[in-house]
Amino acid sequence: MKYILSVLVFCLTCWPFCVKAQGNRSEIKARPLVQFDFECATKSSYPGKKLNRLVRPLIKKETTFVSGDRAFAFDLNGDKVNEYFVPLECAGMGFNCQWGIFTVSPARLIGSVWGEYVYVHERVGRWSQLTVDRQWTVSDSEISTYRYSNGRYRQFGKPYDVSAYRKDFPKSLLTVSPTCDPGERPRNARQ
Repeated sequence: MKYILSVLVFCLTCWPFCVKAQGNRSEIKARPLVQFDFECATKSSYPGKKLNRLVRPLIKKETTFVSGDRAFAFDLNGDKVNEYFVPLECAGMGFNCQWGIFTVSPARLIGSVWGEYVYVHERVGRWSQLTVDRQWTVSDSEISTYRYSNGRYRQFGKPYDVSAYRKDFPKSLLTVSPTCDPGERPRNARQ
């Protein structure tokens, strides 16, 4: 009885984060609010004085394309204070970046994700879930999901490959257009 109750409680508390398995691929159920990439990270959004001491040591000098001087700002936990996605290194001119995710009060690193496109989902609970699309080729990529747990964004589940040829890109991610301005949300989106 305890086992059944534990499974039931787990399913009910994790329901917003659940993914529906489809073979060895998954459909992401959490609703995306924004999609952004390197082009959306701006120097004017980067809180340099507050983050430089954390960001500078994370930048590897031998990488192809180094950034660390720009950010995409978004309030991930609804406290009306932005968190910052800072591209630390990229494969070339903004493709497949390592994004450091930072808070500024207090200044700390709360996660790191690799990918070209980052999707921020509607909050369920306190923090937004993230989905990252890491491009392998023009038509093939890898999808990873992250959620906030124990003070950091951590990968949730296993990443999986999608292909334009198979037409298996998660449909829910196609519901949001790329938007560099977090204020431009769908009219019926809550945050």
